[in-house]
Amino acid sequence: PSGEKCTLWGPLALRHLEDPTYGRRHDQGNLEPRAMDRPNYRKTMEAYLNAGAVRFWFVERDGRPLPGLGVLLYGPRPYYQVGGTSAEGYQCRAAFAAFGYVIDALCSAGVTEFHLGGVPDAAESESDLDHGLYRFKRGFGAEPVRCWDGWGRT
Repeated sequence: PSGEKCTLWGPLALRHLEDPTYGRRHDQGNLEPRAMDRPNYRKTMEAYLNAGAVRFWFVERDGRPLPGLGVLLYGPRPYYQVGGTSAEGYQCRAAFAAFGYVIDALCSAGVTEFHLGGVPDAAESESDLDHGLYRFKRGFGAEPVRCWDGWGRT
């Protein structure tokens, strides 16, 4: 909506929410994923903000952000860049509300495709450590699209 302005508060609050998110994944044995270090994160988000290339959404309770997400805006194909959820937000499933709101807002703005980011092919298996993330993304009706990373992996 017009009149809204994203400030650095948004991405810094979101970075704070990443710690419990990655902590939950690490507690489940998935030690590979981790958040970007804070100095580089700040520089990256400042550049995105200055270019008008990112938008942040949060669900709050009593002034506390529960989940938040940052979306890079690429015309009709935005990209989910970063997100996090506090322990309280995780317990009340607030990330589902946040994504539902954002998906509705993007569709209302004419978006026809929303890239939710990737998971390894193995995540489709219930025994894979990334299966929860896979299931979360599929829960919104996402259709998997096989992509290759720079190292020849899908």
